[in-house]
Amino acid sequence: MKRYILLGIIITTSLLTISAQTTAREIMDLLKQQDRGKSTHALVNMDLIDKRGNLNTRVLELYSKENTEGKLNSMIVFHRPSSIKNTRFLTIGHSDKVPEQWIYMPALKRIKRITTSDADQSFLGTDFTYADMGVNDIDKATYLLLKEEKLSGIECWVIETIPIKSAGSDYSKKISWISKEMLLPVYVEMFDKNGELIKKLTTDNIKQIQGYWTPLVSMMENIKTGHSTRLTMDKIVYDENLPDGIFTSQFLHTGRP
Repeated sequence: MKRYILLGIIITTSLLTISAQTTAREIMDLLKQQDRGKSTHALVNMDLIDKRGNLNTRVLELYSKENTEGKLNSMIVFHRPSSIKNTRFLTIGHSDKVPEQWIYMPALKRIKRITTSDADQSFLGTDFTYADMGVNDIDKATYLLLKEEKLSGIECWVIETIPIKSAGSDYSKKISWISKEMLLPVYVEMFDKNGELIKKLTTDNIKQIQGYWTPLVSMMENIKTGHSTRLTMDKIVYDENLPDGIFTSQFLHTGRP
């Protein structure tokens, strides 16, 4: 499977084609080409943490699977607390256009399609936007290798990503620390249109699960508000034979394939 996921959450490794002359774009191509498995099924604890350290904990289930276009479909189902239970979020990836996204809101018993005007909005009160929940198209940005350095003992490339205008990104740039061994972003800084640092994504407790490097903890922090969102993998399984019916409007509405 070829993908480079926001949630900075999912992952493998091969350095055979990397040389000292490797460019930033070539490194991004290597990330895109990594085998991440044909599917992912995870149980995740989501902690919303305010600036005083108060926690609001949610439990969600994540399904993802490569589709016939070689892109990623995903379904997120919230299980707890009761205020958000049965909220479901579907993403359908495409090779020739941006991913399509829909959310089912059980209180209203209706499905809302996420449009480009919603892209910079908070995803259900978290520090991720709807755009963050999609998959980056590496052709819609330019890249610069700033330096190489160790971060918490991990040898990294430090790459600056600047979205092209047509990408419609809410960020003016991102700076990513990418592990040379794991070919995985381990830390990312995001900057607003004024060039100010607004968010940081950090990862922790990275382990190999079924041969895939997997950050078991990820944290998105909003610098301006002091609010953060922590994702902790309670359980994750790769390469399950997930039914295609999970990634449909029927499942989105009913919770059944």
